[in-house]
Amino acid sequence: MSLLVTFLVDRLGVSRLVGGVISWTLIALVASGAALGVYEFVKHKGADEVRAKIEKDNQDAERKP
Repeated sequence: MSLLVTFLVDRLGVSRLVGGVISWTLIALVASGAALGVYEFVKHKGADEVRAKIEKDNQDAERKP
């Protein structure tokens, strides 16, 4: 974290406080993006499982008179 703040302070020429705010904002964006990605993956996987179950039930119903 300190390395990121130092990098931002040196590159942008801002105070350490502003560098810290920018760093925490970047960390929050990365974390929220990762959480959203995991949510979408789980949501998609669950939808595929439900779709497969419905198709199986339909096929079983066609086989039974």
